[in-house]
Amino acid sequence: MIDFEDCMKKNLLRKTTPSREQALLSLGKAEEALEDAKATLDDGRFDATVTLAYVSLLNASKAILLNDGFQEKSHICITRYLEAKYHSALGRGTIRLLDSFRETRHDVQYSAAFRASEAQAKEIVEFAEGFLEKAGKIVKK
Repeated sequence: MIDFEDCMKKNLLRKTTPSREQALLSLGKAEEALEDAKATLDDGRFDATVTLAYVSLLNASKAILLNDGFQEKSHICITRYLEAKYHSALGRGTIRLLDSFRETRHDVQYSAAFRASEAQAKEIVEFAEGFLEKAGKIVKK
């Protein structure tokens, strides 16, 4: 399995100039995507809910990286960065769930046979709400 060091060696994570401004913009996109996910959940469109909630998680995660001066070229490397740098602040369970939702979104997007359930859609929306709050605290401190 790829780890943080592999991500750096393969240029899937790159050092860049830290930008609180870009981090805050990314948090704003995360909030918008979460609101859209909630709307699709209410409409019973569970695949769309999973996709939009994952977009929220992705942008919230990117906000942390941008704030720290990193750019990603691989979704899995975002998780590896958070494991390496924020396991205490976020908790390993949170990071594991984030990674599992990455896989769920992948199934929704790339598997014609996969359909997200209402329970899965609700779970990712609830998780995204909490994750966005945690990411905001990290970026804004």
